[in-house]
Amino acid sequence: MDGVNLFRVQVIPSPIKKFRDLFKNFKGIILAKVQDFENEHKIRIMFQNEERFGRVSLPRSSWAPQEMRPVCHTQIVRKYTYAYSAISPVDGVIESFIAPVATTEVMEIFLQQVSSRFPDENVIMIMDKAAWHTTGKLSLPKNIALCFRLHTARSSIRLKICGKRFGRTILPIGFFEI
Repeated sequence: MDGVNLFRVQVIPSPIKKFRDLFKNFKGIILAKVQDFENEHKIRIMFQNEERFGRVSLPRSSWAPQEMRPVCHTQIVRKYTYAYSAISPVDGVIESFIAPVATTEVMEIFLQQVSSRFPDENVIMIMDKAAWHTTGKLSLPKNIALCFRLHTARSSIRLKICGKRFGRTILPIGFFEI
């Protein structure tokens, strides 16, 4: 194969066949959540997640004369902001919220915002098992029920690998103000 440059890549298998049995009881879980509501309002299913955006300032290499090693006093600075979002896949309605931290109190504010947006509907919100979602201190509005998605370590590792490659090759991000 002259003239063909081949390189080794990491294969990311499709999770559809392996994890199909994880979603077999999805309908039963949703029906159990529907029975928990006290009223007969319309049911809306939403998927929720939050993401951290920001920067970490790390010292980088620099040019210097051959026999000199420059001294650079540094401080690692971390600045983050969090974006909370929930989407209803049936009609494409998105509810978003930007906050400086990810805590139980901020999650309660976000749930109150979603509840006030859909006062005449019962919302089943499917989300991951983050610490501020599963704590006993989280108070829910009457028209919202939480349903936690099943978490598999292998699927999250694949997502992290894809995200790192995407960030390195397509979206190199410099410094920006938050």
